Amino acid sequence: MKKLLLTFSIVASLFANNDLRFNQKYSIKTIEFEGKIYKIRAYENIPYVKNIIDKDYQSFNFYILDENDDKKLQKAPIFLPNFIGGYRSAKITYIDDKSPFTQASLKALSNGYAVILAGFRGANNIKDGEYFGKAPASIVDLKALVRYLHFNDDLMLGDANKIISNGTSAGGAMSLLLGLSQNTNDYDEYLEKLGAAKADDSIYAISSYCPITNLENADMAYEWQFNDNYDYKTLKFSDMVDFRKKREFVTGKLNEEQIRESKKLAKDFVAYLNSLNLVYKGKKLNLNDDLNGSFKDYLTEILGADLNITRSKITLAFDKADLSSAENELFGDNTTKANHFSQNYESKTDKKLVDLMNIMNYLNNDKAAKFIRIRVGKLDSDTSFAISAIVALKLMENGFNVDYKLVDGVGHKGDYDLDELFAWIDEVVQENN
Repeated sequence: MKKLLLTFSIVASLFANNDLRFNQKYSIKTIEFEGKIYKIRAYENIPYVKNIIDKDYQSFNFYILDENDDKKLQKAPIFLPNFIGGYRSAKITYIDDKSPFTQASLKALSNGYAVILAGFRGANNIKDGEYFGKAPASIVDLKALVRYLHFNDDLMLGDANKIISNGTSAGGAMSLLLGLSQNTNDYDEYLEKLGAAKADDSIYAISSYCPITNLENADMAYEWQFNDNYDYKTLKFSDMVDFRKKREFVTGKLNEEQIRESKKLAKDFVAYLNSLNLVYKGKKLNLNDDLNGSFKDYLTEILGADLNITRSKITLAFDKADLSSAENELFGDNTTKANHFSQNYESKTDKKLVDLMNIMNYLNNDKAAKFIRIRVGKLDSDTSFAISAIVALKLMENGFNVDYKLVDGVGHKGDYDLDELFAWIDEVVQENN
C-alpha cells in the first residue's frame, strides 16, 4: 500500500505541474569562440513559472553543444549566470558571440557545459503604475528557475545536480544567496504565489564577483574602510550602479556633516565586526576603538588590500537619506519606489524582507552549496573589502570549501579570469564524480 501511495503521489505531482514540463523542441545555432566554430542546440523562450508576471523577466534560454552522444550531454554541468546589476531587472538573454556579457557562457559551451540564460525581475520593474520586482523578487525568480531545472531533469540535457551559478555585483550577491539559502522554507510563500515547480532548489557551486551584500551593515563597513579618506570620485548618476553600463564620475569632498556621520558609522562597525567573533587559522579577528586591529591586519597583510584607495561613494553609501540608492529602490514596495532599510533610520522596510536578501542569515545552512568562489578587485571601491571578507571567513569557519581572493589591478567587474574560473569549476565538479 505504501508503494502504491508513493506512486500516486509522484503521478499527482507531475499532473499538478504538467504545464511546467520542458518542451524538447530546439533549433541549431552556430557560434564562434576563440577561433573555433560550434554548433549548439538552442531551446529558447521557456517560462519557468506558471503565473508569469512578465515573460521577458521570467523565461529562460537553454543552450548545449549539438553532439551525437546524448548520454554525455546529460552529464554536462549547467552554467547559470545572472546579469543582475544594481538590484535592477535582467531581461532574458540570448547567446551572442559578439556580446561581452555572454563570453563566460561561450566559454562554458566550449568546455562542454550546458548554459542557462534567463530573465529575472528587479527593483526597476513597473507596469500599470505598480512595481513588480521589489525584494525579494530576484532571488525568488532564481529559485523558481532552479526548481524548474530539477523538475525537468529527466527531460533536459545537462545535469541539474551540477548547477554552477555566476554573478557580478548585486548579481554576485544573488549568486551567493541562491546557493547558501537553498532548501530553506523562507521563500515558499513567494514561490507558491508564482506557481513555481514543486522541486528542489539546490545548486552545486557558487561563483561570485564583487558581491554587494549585507546591505544593512554595508554603510558602517564602508565608512570604516574609508575613514579619514574624504575625497571621492563617485558615479555621476544613480542609475549607473549597474556594472554593465559605461560609468561617468564626478569628484568632490565630503562636507562636515558627512564627515561626522562617517566617523560615527566607522565606530559602529567596530562593535558589529567584533560581535561576529571571526576566526582565521585559530586566531580571533577583531578591531579596537581606534579602528585598527587583527581584522584590519588580515585584510592588509594576508589579502593585500590597499585600504587607501579613493572612495567612490558619499556618506551614506547604501541607505541614503534621500532614498536615491539602488539598494533603497530594492526595498520599495508595489506603490513605493524606495524605502530605508538600515538602523540609521526609524522608519524602514519590514525586517523580514531585509533578512531574505542577506546572505549573512544563511552562512551556517547545512543544506547549502558547499563549493564557493569569491573574487573582488583590489581597485573596487563600490563596497568595503570587509563585506566579502566577513562572508568568506564565516563560510570557512563553518566548513565550506571557499576559494576567496582579492585580485590585483581589477575594479568593480566580473568574468575577467575565465580560464581560472572554469579550471575551478572543473575541479570541484570532479570531486563528487
